Amino acid sequence: MSRKENFFHPVKNLLDEKTTEWLLKHFRKYEVGYSVDNEVLQSSDYYNYYIELGYDADPKNSYERIVDNINTLIDMSVDWNSRRQKIAFYIQHNDMNADEDIFKMNLEKVIEEHNRMYNITANKNTAVFHTIDSNPPLFIYDNRNKIQKVIDFYGADKAVFLQTKGSGKTLTRHTDPKRKCAITFPLLPEYSEYRDCRYYESLDPITEPEPKHIVSYKEIQKPVLLNTQKIHEIGDDKQNKESLCFQIEWYDKDYKEVRKILLDKGLLIYG
Repeated sequence: MSRKENFFHPVKNLLDEKTTEWLLKHFRKYEVGYSVDNEVLQSSDYYNYYIELGYDADPKNSYERIVDNINTLIDMSVDWNSRRQKIAFYIQHNDMNADEDIFKMNLEKVIEEHNRMYNITANKNTAVFHTIDSNPPLFIYDNRNKIQKVIDFYGADKAVFLQTKGSGKTLTRHTDPKRKCAITFPLLPEYSEYRDCRYYESLDPITEPEPKHIVSYKEIQKPVLLNTQKIHEIGDDKQNKESLCFQIEWYDKDYKEVRKILLDKGLLIYG
């Protein structure tokens, strides 16, 4: 296996033209049902962040303070693209266990620096995941189970529509907090103009300004299995246009497991 194949791999397209057209029309019919409410964190998410930050080894650090500061960080940073990415950025510059007044005092400066480094301005770029939780009608009114059939074709767990707007980076560097991998089916625009997915080994654009690998749909012209536990970002084009893709996702199997399953089914594409 080449190093690139640890990040992404083209797969055979089992969606016929009618299904692809239906997915786009179905999305347009129900896209207004999307809710912009903040994602709710589970108790396990807080504990995982606490462990990842290394605070569990020091009894002086307060778990309750970490929880409060993560909530504050999320509530005050709604213009950022990804929950996990914004937390990762913040902890590079501040102590998540800081007293509340110090934490809030530094937060505004960090947001300004984050936006400067990533060239983000409010409402300039957006990346919206339409899921069964954020936009129930989109999935509930799948009367002929077409979405579920695609999920079953590939043996995935769930499906989502990802809608991005703007130019440049529409979803900045991050790893997905829960899902382990996904297959992307571009719906709009066509493959030759669809946004790239760019992979990195660092969240810091200063230490790693250029991507290690680029998923160029223009060159691949096929759906792609993406390792969403690797650091990635969406887009770097300068065209201010909307893009939309349909994705199927895996939560219980990691990228290598799914890749092996697809290989056994003859669904991976080489060359």
